Amino acid sequence: MDLLQILGPAAGPYRQYLEARDAMDSRAGEVAPAWTVIKLETAIAAALDDLADALTLADETGMLAVDVGDAVREPLAAYNQIREGGISTWQDRHVKALAVAHAVRDALNPGTLVRHMTASAVVFNRDRQVLLVHHLRFAAWVFPGGHVDENESPDEAAVREVAEEVGLRMQIVSPSLPDLPGMSAHPSPWMVMELPDPGTPGHTAPHRHIDFLYVGRADGQLVRQEDEVCCSGWFDITALASMPVRAEVPGVAESALRWIDTIAS
Repeated sequence: MDLLQILGPAAGPYRQYLEARDAMDSRAGEVAPAWTVIKLETAIAAALDDLADALTLADETGMLAVDVGDAVREPLAAYNQIREGGISTWQDRHVKALAVAHAVRDALNPGTLVRHMTASAVVFNRDRQVLLVHHLRFAAWVFPGGHVDENESPDEAAVREVAEEVGLRMQIVSPSLPDLPGMSAHPSPWMVMELPDPGTPGHTAPHRHIDFLYVGRADGQLVRQEDEVCCSGWFDITALASMPVRAEVPGVAESALRWIDTIAS
């Protein structure tokens, strides 16, 4: 594979990122001094910065292969927005940077990334506010959700995740379904999305989520799950644009509210 032909000026920085990542992976399972870990993490962060700069230049000058350009454009824009804003946490910036590197890897190796089935929910209360949780791993406000367990349907997973993360029983909003003999109908998801997940070092490798997104209603006192969620709350739709949310949250919440109004009318 000719990386120079595919990535243009980003070929060198991408190789440097791979070398820095491999150096970190080679120490997995070791009890390394703190300064060694910091040095390795700093090398990865620097390589990711260089890669983002080189990809931006290559994309602007038309030097990226078309499929790579299409794959990296969205995560690259999200990363550059955070870096230029200067108000994000290191963890949030690092997650966005990893998404860029993973987009390059996926484009170079299509079909090799594992997909996980997940379910999440856009939940509204009687005041038309949306429920969000601040996820510790993502360092951002997101919709409640998680992986679908074995022998569990996506709608059951969405209801369970809301209950586990904030202590509420969600009622899924879904179009009326026909009652047919010999069949059990499950509520339909409002949307099915595919999203990248950078994984958790030492726990899960990078993968993708096929997310069954439901719309629901709930009210009551929120009770957070401390090991995954640092806080939760109900928010006005108009406030989301100024909050540290994942990029898709404001648009998805606004569209879901319009849809739930259509279902109710």
